[in-house]
Amino acid sequence: MKTSLHAIALAALLAATAAAQAQQPLYRSVEPNGQVTYSDRLPGGAAVRQANVGEKVSPAGGGAQLPYELAQARQKFPVTLYSGNDCHVCVSARGLLVRRGVPYIERTVSTEADLKAMREMFGDTSIPVLTVGRQHIRGFEEGEWNRNLDAAGYPKTSMLPSTWRNAAPTPLTTPAPEPASAPVAEPAEPAEPSPQPSIAPEVSPTNPAGIRF
Repeated sequence: MKTSLHAIALAALLAATAAAQAQQPLYRSVEPNGQVTYSDRLPGGAAVRQANVGEKVSPAGGGAQLPYELAQARQKFPVTLYSGNDCHVCVSARGLLVRRGVPYIERTVSTEADLKAMREMFGDTSIPVLTVGRQHIRGFEEGEWNRNLDAAGYPKTSMLPSTWRNAAPTPLTTPAPEPASAPVAEPAEPAEPSPQPSIAPEVSPTNPAGIRF
């Protein structure tokens, strides 16, 4: 009887273990070359909370949640758009990213300091420039931009939540603080005239009143 009870308990334990393993989540990852793999471990072995396939996870910057596949592409290959004022090509470039649902940050180039930084980063000052991870593409050509976004694993159609908002564009360089203006000197008040020393009248027998001429 004892042997039978032990065998039943062991069988129940094995069944529970198998059920737990069957419920263990799988994770889907997309490589830059388009290859899709499934694993019971997160890509790269990152020590973060596990997420089921299709579960939405928060982007690194917080805010609205991104679908897992889009969040992975954004983490591995962040996208930055370098644009300028009164640049109609930049408007078209921005429109492509918006239509495709690519989360991106935008840096504007408008000052001499910005142009200098652009030259140091990319070798010239032409805009727009798109960076996808370490890859940068000068000028806007829709096919070329799409090919680079495809290779980075960004979906071809928008998967952004309706509440997602990209950050407002920011200058490429931080403007230098304006020098403090020198204080304006207030005019000095005129000095009061010094009192003239009084001269005692000269009194003599011939001038008893002390009159001076």
